[in-house]
Amino acid sequence: MGATLGMNIQRTMYFIAGAAIGYLAGAAAGRERYDAIVSQLGNIAAQAGVPEFGSRLADRSADVARAATDTAGDLVDAAADKATSTVEDLSKHKESDSKKK
Repeated sequence: MGATLGMNIQRTMYFIAGAAIGYLAGAAAGRERYDAIVSQLGNIAAQAGVPEFGSRLADRSADVARAATDTAGDLVDAAADKATSTVEDLSKHKESDSKKK
C-alpha cells in the first residue's frame, strides 16, 4: 500500500508540474506571476519531500551499483578460474597423449 501511495503522490506531482509548465508557457501574466508560480512550485517540492526522495534514490542507486560491481567481479573471477582449470586439463591431456606416442 505504501508503494501505491508513493506512486499516486508522484503522479500528482508530475501532473501539477505539467500544469504549471503549461500555464507558464501559455500565459502572458508577466514576470511577477512567473516568479510567484516558481516560488510556489519550489515550496511544494520541498514540502513533498522531493529533495529527500532524490537523496534516497541516489543512495539506493549507489548500493545497486556496488552490488552489481561485486557480482560482476565474482563472475569474472569464476570465469577466470574455469578458464585456468580448462587450460590445465587440456595441458595434462596433451601431455598424456604425447607420452602414449
